[in-house]
Amino acid sequence: MLTVKDLKTSTINIFILFVFKRNEIAFNKIDLKSKYYNLAGSTHLKI
Repeated sequence: MLTVKDLKTSTINIFILFVFKRNEIAFNKIDLKSKYYNLAGSTHLKI
């Protein structure tokens, strides 16, 4: 059976995972944007 303590730790773990996942997605978006701008900048310089 699950105790209250187990329930609390699992909830905290889920919350931490959720926060990390959200941050990861945000970082990936920022990374994609910077890659896109670098690409745009380098192609602009060539023209």
